[in-house]
Amino acid sequence: MRFRTVKLASLLGTAFILQPASAQTGGSPEWEESFQSMVSTESIDGFIKDMTAHPTFPGSPWDKRNAEKTLELFRTWGWDAHIETLQVMFPTPAERAVELLGPAPFKAKLHEPPVPGDPYSEQQSEHLPSYFVYGPDGDVTAPLIYANYGLREDYDELARMGVSPKGAIVLMRAGRMWRGGKVQLAAEHGAKAVLIYSDPIDDGYYLGATYPEGGWRNGDSVQRGAILNGVHAGDPLKPFNGPNVK
Repeated sequence: MRFRTVKLASLLGTAFILQPASAQTGGSPEWEESFQSMVSTESIDGFIKDMTAHPTFPGSPWDKRNAEKTLELFRTWGWDAHIETLQVMFPTPAERAVELLGPAPFKAKLHEPPVPGDPYSEQQSEHLPSYFVYGPDGDVTAPLIYANYGLREDYDELARMGVSPKGAIVLMRAGRMWRGGKVQLAAEHGAKAVLIYSDPIDDGYYLGATYPEGGWRNGDSVQRGAILNGVHAGDPLKPFNGPNVK
């Protein structure tokens, strides 16, 4: 896959609350009742539906809109809030391809199609492509080996079987370990690339009805997320990722 790195403006709403003196000394029934009266399942449901109406990855139009809407709400509630604009390292893929070569060739579609009954999946032009952010650039052709979940014990089992991941593309199931750890562990064993998939026996149709009829993963759904296995999760350029952070 080939990736390009782009810098996008990320909007971060920061809120500051001045605590009342009574709250600092343990609070009072009146303050607790006042706070609880402002919270309801209906309002929470409304805020969630409003803020997730469109994809909200860094730099997306709805991400900006949500930051501005949150700022407006905070100020309406009397909070001293503001927005800071930061430079974010958020690579997006320029080209993606996964192909199986040989007598029975196969080319992965790498596309998450709309799901009947799910209006959000119809927003195809707004979706991020299926990829893991912070993956390195590369064009790899190599033998494919299967490593179960890609855990240390799985590599130990491969070694007992006389199978080496060195120089290979390692296929593994999602789960039981964070994906960034899986990639790092594969690299430590000499793998050239990693493919991670969701097995239906773990979170799909094998366990019950899939979304939207049920809560299990749809057969065409894919994971999106980061694989950077650093000290701090997420964007490596965010301010508190500096060397003086403990």
